[in-house]
Amino acid sequence: MKKTILLLLLFIIVLTNCKLAIDYQYELHMYNNTSNTISACFTYDINDTFCYSSLFPDTLLPLDKSSVFIEPIKKKAESSFYCTECSYDKWFDSDTDKISIFVFSQDTLNKYSWAEIRESYNILIRYDLTYEDISKLDYTIPYPPTEDMKEMQMYPPYKE
Repeated sequence: MKKTILLLLLFIIVLTNCKLAIDYQYELHMYNNTSNTISACFTYDINDTFCYSSLFPDTLLPLDKSSVFIEPIKKKAESSFYCTECSYDKWFDSDTDKISIFVFSQDTLNKYSWAEIRESYNILIRYDLTYEDISKLDYTIPYPPTEDMKEMQMYPPYKE
């Protein structure tokens, strides 16, 4: 009886301290390797299964902030976006199989209206990445881009 109670308690402790595999099954991470705070988003459409899908090749910023914005990312830190309902193949379910990820200076987002940012396309960088690109990056997209990303599509293009 004691062993059963101990095993049950151990099981409860493990469950409460660990995320289940089904939680956050599909995720993307952004890593800020600068000394400034940044923010990132990707534009999306919600398809008939309520999953995100890319709007690429439309690389304009949306009319409003109806994008998935992740929390501001402080210097040398990481932030994540999770989707529990959809697999990566749903995210990349488009004619071009790319997703656009926009990176902004948090100062810009704080200082200017969305209309001004959109009109001047005031972004730090836009990544147009395939599933294979994101997979090569181990689902963590760095800013600024690393040398490993030099062959990946981005605007402005990668500079050494």
